[in-house]
Amino acid sequence: MKGGNVISYFLAGAVPRLAMFVILFVLARRLSIKETGLFVLVTTIGEVLEMIFGNWLRVFIQSREAGQGKLRSLRGGRIVGLALAMYTLAALAILPVAWIVAEERIAAFALAVFAYVTAFALLRLVLAVQQVTHNHALFTRIELARGILIMLTVVAATMVPGATFVGPALALSGTTLLAGLAGAWFGRAQMARPRLVRKGLATARRFGLPIVADTTLSFIVIYFERFVLNEVLGPASVGVYAIAYALGRQPVDFIAGPMNTMTVPMLFAARARQGDAVARSMQSGFSITLFVLCAGALTGTALLAEPVAALFVKPELQADTARLMPIIALAACFVVFKTFLYDNLFFMLGRNGLKLASILPAAVLGAGLGIVLIRQFGLIGAAVAAAGSAALALCASIVATRSFFRFPLPWLRLGGVALAASAGGLALWVLRTLAIPYGPLAELLAGFAGFTVAYAAALTVQGISIRAMLKTPWAPLAVTPSQPA
Repeated sequence: MKGGNVISYFLAGAVPRLAMFVILFVLARRLSIKETGLFVLVTTIGEVLEMIFGNWLRVFIQSREAGQGKLRSLRGGRIVGLALAMYTLAALAILPVAWIVAEERIAAFALAVFAYVTAFALLRLVLAVQQVTHNHALFTRIELARGILIMLTVVAATMVPGATFVGPALALSGTTLLAGLAGAWFGRAQMARPRLVRKGLATARRFGLPIVADTTLSFIVIYFERFVLNEVLGPASVGVYAIAYALGRQPVDFIAGPMNTMTVPMLFAARARQGDAVARSMQSGFSITLFVLCAGALTGTALLAEPVAALFVKPELQADTARLMPIIALAACFVVFKTFLYDNLFFMLGRNGLKLASILPAAVLGAGLGIVLIRQFGLIGAAVAAAGSAALALCASIVATRSFFRFPLPWLRLGGVALAASAGGLALWVLRTLAIPYGPLAELLAGFAGFTVAYAAALTVQGISIRAMLKTPWAPLAVTPSQPA
């Protein structure tokens, strides 16, 4: 993947994330915080159910079909059959989950979750097929169009008099379903007419069962605090937490997600064609890129939390939001390193059972920590629990992957990045202090500008190329005459 494909893939990952970011804050302005919380619970539960039953299949497709120009009939039939079976299981789980989470509004809630699961099950299957067959142009067009359209349709749904969480949730799912159907139609040449057969299903089942269990435990690590908040404090608390979560986590996810989308296929293909040494080198390089991102996001979030909260949320929510943001940013960094740097190794080498065994203690301990801290400290307890659970899960992944695939972390480079972030933080603090008399927008702009310039300059002096990080996240160092391009 190179040239325009890299830029397109990055935008295809970033635009839908930006759209969801905007949507959340429009909802918080247009709807009550309780309705916003219910919308967040719909998308959270929809994602959890769809990913638990569907994510393993997409990993299976990537690992078994990567590089195919076109999926043959039998392979396509196996994929379609498995996708339908997994969708059915996810749909069957919706009603009991809705009864637990939103008993008072179970019908509307279940309908919204059903629409979400249906739409995203189709969309993600279509995208997986286009990705493994290297139909990059269609992949990016689907996601770019969807990102723009969901922002327009969901915001329009909030303008309806008496709007509740249901309208925006159905608008999100309906637009996503249309994008998936359009992608299936325009990408139909990438798969021969499927022939449903039973051959290969046992292999798929053995591959998938550990991933299903692991995905369930991973979501306990990532999202469990939302469900405890809903149970203890109600959906309004979920709305407040989700706003802080978006502001604290989006600076990391906005860039890290698209980077991972680019890196994973390249990593798997490089190991298959060039061996473990090249894959290890790529992981070492990617660790620098992720640390640059996380160090910058964490420093900026900690120092700009107050003006950001003042600009984006209602006055009554600003204090809680500003307190939560840095803790959530830290949790996001732990999750990014765990998921994108270490968890990919389990999939690459087929160690799904070991991945499951490694995350089980972290998920159990993290869930217990969440219940205790939220009951004692409310929203702050939820953020601390999220960070603690993510840290435990990261440590477990590191220990487990070192038993079968070690790669060197460039500690001197990472130390240099930390110093660069400190220099950027100092510039941010000075300029933000000078801008205080002019209001929070001036503080944010001055601080962001100072941090960006100082951080980029300090990284460049160390030979870390911003351009290279965006183009080839696994090779972030500037090319010198002694290095191969």
